Amino acid sequence: MKKTFTREYLTKTLGLPDDGECVISDTILDLSRWSAHHDLIFRDFDGKLYETGYSVGLTEQQDESAWEYEETVDCYEVYETEVLTKVWLQVQDTTEIQKQTHITSLAEDLAIANEKLAKIKHLLSV
Repeated sequence: MKKTFTREYLTKTLGLPDDGECVISDTILDLSRWSAHHDLIFRDFDGKLYETGYSVGLTEQQDESAWEYEETVDCYEVYETEVLTKVWLQVQDTTEIQKQTHITSLAEDLAIANEKLAKIKHLLSV
């Protein structure tokens, strides 16, 4: 559901985009030559979560602040949910993981063997 806020409310009242109390997530989606484009999730005083975007300048020469040229900002009510994601790994990556798993397994086996050897030595010395 869309809700329109004034720039003044977002920046002065809520302290966005910099106020840590209201900010749930602030992710850089894209970089252009002069600006960083963000996706912002924040909590309003009514407890609802909203999402919107903003841009800020990347250099001291780029005097661009969030929603600088907008009197009102469209935000969309959001909710959090878990999402299952599949990824594809390069074959060399999975081979490396298998090697590391094998090395870890061998180290664990060696530690167990050393414990057994120490017990046998102790029994033989008694």
